[in-house]
Amino acid sequence: MAQVIRMFNQGRIANHGQEAQQFRTLEPNLVIAAIVYWNSTDLADAVQHLRDQDEPAPDAPLVHTSPLT
Repeated sequence: MAQVIRMFNQGRIANHGQEAQQFRTLEPNLVIAAIVYWNSTDLADAVQHLRDQDEPAPDAPLVHTSPLT
């Protein structure tokens, strides 16, 4: 996923200033962080829904889904 996001605009940085280039290289990180946060929140909601329905939702696989890792 990160590679696809970073290849937007064929990986080219059209800005000529060093500060602008540094800013452009950090933009994909923000998009990736937002996607990871969204997926983690969505997964937590799904697990909570299963537990509300008295369905099994084991904790063991969930420890690997934190956006903080």
